[in-house]
Amino acid sequence: MLDIPRAAAPLFGIIGRGVQLLVNSEDGDGLRVWVAKRSMAKRGFPGMWDATVGGALGTGEGVLDGLVREAGEEARFGEKLVRERARACGTVCYVYVTDERSGGETGLVCPEVQFVYDLCAGEEMVPVSGDGEVEEFVLVDMGELRERLERGEFRPASACVMIDFMVRHGVLTAENEDDYEEITQRLHRFIDLAI
Repeated sequence: MLDIPRAAAPLFGIIGRGVQLLVNSEDGDGLRVWVAKRSMAKRGFPGMWDATVGGALGTGEGVLDGLVREAGEEARFGEKLVRERARACGTVCYVYVTDERSGGETGLVCPEVQFVYDLCAGEEMVPVSGDGEVEEFVLVDMGELRERLERGEFRPASACVMIDFMVRHGVLTAENEDDYEEITQRLHRFIDLAI
């Protein structure tokens, strides 16, 4: 089994694999989701916004095990909570090209698969930065989320996952988005490379 750093995967035509957790709540104010601001000390995409929890899967690591690890490290969520309440929502498969924000070689074509989970929680469940990779967590409504996405404030992986969340929850539809069909197709590409 070959084990290489995630940043080197595109150089070998390897699909990056990650896991993302979106902690959300819905009440009289509507649907909201916790987003994480990346630390300015991060090599890649410093200061940009992310899903509540997310990260790369280690070589040979199971998807749920990776989710539990990342949730504990980044948001101090306990293993029992994540294993019992996180709901698998499928995958998002996309391709992006690195730029100056990615913190490395620019112009690399990066195919990725993100395994997506939702965790519905009340306001009492507040993520707390555990490993210093997150500067802050903010609970945003769908209007603010869409504005941040339109301004390009999310790193590519998380932007795709957030848009998928909005599609799955009926916030982004063919009735309110002219490019709906293209958007949904780009979130679920067939990537013909080895994983």
